[in-house]
Amino acid sequence: QTPLTAESAVKSFEPYCWGFLYTDVDVEGQMRGINLEGIKKVVGATQKPVIASGGISSAGDVERIRDAGAWGIVVGKALYEGMIKLEDVV
Repeated sequence: QTPLTAESAVKSFEPYCWGFLYTDVDVEGQMRGINLEGIKKVVGATQKPVIASGGISSAGDVERIRDAGAWGIVVGKALYEGMIKLEDVV
């Protein structure tokens, strides 16, 4: 636990990074959906690319992340469990 928000961390490190991997650990691996508001906040806090991870469990989640402006995503368990087919989201 820390009082530092993801948005403030992104702003602080922006000059030193190519981009950011934002993983919402509160939803990671649970396959119950994404924290879209958290993703939007991080994407909105930087001009750098943001790769989103955590909770992605459907093609709809992938579309919402794309529409939020993320540069990319990390999909793991949903692919392994067959909840997302790669050809449906590429």
